[in-house]
Amino acid sequence: MLVGEEKEIRRDDGSVFVTRQVRSPKSGTHLNVIVLNEHIMNKACALLPFARSMSTSKKARLNFLRSASECLMIDNGAAYSFAENEFRRATARLAKLELLSAGSSMSDSQVVTLEDWVMLLDFFHQDLSIGAIRTIGG
Repeated sequence: MLVGEEKEIRRDDGSVFVTRQVRSPKSGTHLNVIVLNEHIMNKACALLPFARSMSTSKKARLNFLRSASECLMIDNGAAYSFAENEFRRATARLAKLELLSAGSSMSDSQVVTLEDWVMLLDFFHQDLSIGAIRTIGG
């Protein structure tokens, strides 16, 4: 991945975050990867147990529906498909929080963008300005 310089991005709510533009050589896509600070790492560490628990429960539900669907042939697999998508999203949230809590926003296979961070905060009903370097009346 080709890494650019840091820049500040102001969100609609007035919070200002520091990001670094990254370009993937394979796809050529430009992403605004969040630059970590102490607040982001602390919040990621605090949310990690909840994300782990959620991922575990989604996996258990998926396994139950897999066996129930096979045995009962219910709803043509719609519930299983829904549970599979829920598990996939929970696993993705967990992976992003694990990366952030380890002190990084990029790995060989994954990046955490500003949009990803805001989505994580929103999903867990947190203040969306956590990790912002400042807040401007928005």
